[in-house]
Amino acid sequence: MAFPNVPQAYLHAAHTSVVLAPNTSVKVLSASPYTVYGLFANDGVNKIYLSFNGPATVGLGIPLVGGDGSYEMGDENLYQGDVYAISQLGSTLLITVGT
Repeated sequence: MAFPNVPQAYLHAAHTSVVLAPNTSVKVLSASPYTVYGLFANDGVNKIYLSFNGPATVGLGIPLVGGDGSYEMGDENLYQGDVYAISQLGSTLLITVGT
């Protein structure tokens, strides 16, 4: 799978896995002016919703379908604020952040 928004270079990549309990909004990435790249991938079977506008709500925000849903941030759509996630039935979110 190609990711077109990967910037030319970043100095550090951090990889995180977050287990989401059912119906519980979790801050999965803290705001940072140093973030230059982000990839959020749903590694579970249940849909995940991302929120860039405060705590996440099931059915609102950016949906990541179970098994292979992903969202990438880079040069053209970079967001450096807090990111929250929620899943109605629980799931696992994989996160890669470049700084």
